[in-house]
Amino acid sequence: MKKYLFLLLLTLSSCSMFDPNVVKVVEVNDGDTLKAKNNQGEEIKVRLACIDAPEMSQALSGEEAKKRLQKLVPVNSSVKLKVVDQDNYGRFVAEIYRGNNLINLKMVKEGKAFVYDRYLYNCDGEKYKQAQETAKKKEKRYLERKKSSETLDI
Repeated sequence: MKKYLFLLLLTLSSCSMFDPNVVKVVEVNDGDTLKAKNNQGEEIKVRLACIDAPEMSQALSGEEAKKRLQKLVPVNSSVKLKVVDQDNYGRFVAEIYRGNNLINLKMVKEGKAFVYDRYLYNCDGEKYKQAQETAKKKEKRYLERKKSSETLDI
């Protein structure tokens, strides 16, 4: 059943009149994976397309990415999926929209996730790469300000 749903969504996504699949968030697993229920009440796993977030085992950054995704797509919120693939684990690989916000891109812009070249196809790669460069510049400026303020305390 999941394979048929995936094929249907993939076919529709290539049409100009694509109506994104609306799902309800059940759980955020980490910074780039969540569980959701589709309109038929089936639970599905969704991997955010185009990005990769730090793993939960990676000190604070993994937990930070998960918490940010939880705020962007809280449990019981409705989101729209633009499915681009299905991975080897059976997860739908998708761009996720909440309202007009592209959550995947927002995670990159905020420095909570990175562009993942393996899943960049069927996405606007330039938009994601630009967002990542902007996030890197912001982080560099932050670190420079932090370093200069620490030297002032001496």
